[in-house]
Amino acid sequence: MQIGLDKGLHGRTIDFREQVKVFRRQLELAKELERPVSVHCVRAFGDLLEILK
Repeated sequence: MQIGLDKGLHGRTIDFREQVKVFRRQLELAKELERPVSVHCVRAFGDLLEILK
């Protein structure tokens, strides 16, 4: 499953707070199902690191 956060040009069309909410839920689901994830991140590395902590 590929999931991610995007603050680039394309990502600006979607509310970043909503992206974070969905991203967190996707991480929870992957953990519950014991599935790996591939993370896509555009200009949101600091946010990504905070979430993963």
